[in-house]
Amino acid sequence: MQRFVTIGAIPVLVCSTFTSMASLILLLLFPDRASELGWGLWIRFGFFGLMAFSALGILAKRSESFTVEEIVANKIGGKVWAVLTMILILQICIHGYNSSDYPEVAPDESHHLIVAKNLAIHGRYASGNPKTGFKDFDSFDSVGPAVLSPIAFSFKLLGVGLWQGRLPIALFSIGLSLAFFALIRRAWGNQSAVLAALFVPCAFGSIYLSRTLYGEVPALFYFCCGLLLWRASLRYGWCCAYGFLAGLLLGCAILSKAILLLSAFAFLGAVVYDWMGPRRIKIVHC
Repeated sequence: MQRFVTIGAIPVLVCSTFTSMASLILLLLFPDRASELGWGLWIRFGFFGLMAFSALGILAKRSESFTVEEIVANKIGGKVWAVLTMILILQICIHGYNSSDYPEVAPDESHHLIVAKNLAIHGRYASGNPKTGFKDFDSFDSVGPAVLSPIAFSFKLLGVGLWQGRLPIALFSIGLSLAFFALIRRAWGNQSAVLAALFVPCAFGSIYLSRTLYGEVPALFYFCCGLLLWRASLRYGWCCAYGFLAGLLLGCAILSKAILLLSAFAFLGAVVYDWMGPRRIKIVHC
């Protein structure tokens, strides 16, 4: 029973801290809007702040008796490699076939393609064109250089076209399956890792997002690779090198999809979880 209370206190701490801090940020940055809402934001800030401190107190009392079991993954056998290869072939067929015609180009995707084209041809990270003028670092660009630079390289190498622009996103999706497999395997074993790799092409909306120039798929790829390197920094001695690369990839993930900034609260939960058990996370890892 105590273990379930401890495990339950971690998500309470993460969610309550997020809600409390989000309310405080809204109060500080948008005081006019906050005054229209009355005391609602102040009540949320106080209530969820109290919840966060309560959860932290529960975790502090149980930290000494908390232990963490680590699952050691089996070696990757021939059957696992065969299934993983079939999943990758499935993704190549799904994401590579007729990518110039489906889906239709949306306005925001068109804008991203223009920026990548200007970067490849004119060396300008900008929207617009030479006749009407360029707009450098257009704020409408929501995917960032971590996504558009590979697109520009594809244009430079293969020529400018729709399938050339969408090809790197398909490769990001295939890489995401491999990253999910590597991330899940060591924690939950080969079977769970194969299922995780399969969920990438089969999840709702993944076909559309893997065939269009948006930031979700690259952001998840960078994020998973960053987590792999962060875990490596905890496991091996070269923590500074692995930690630097992990931070670089997590930064690319946030550039690709800014909402991943919210993952900071998940990292808070991971730090608290580690603080209660093996205590492997040091300041250098943060």
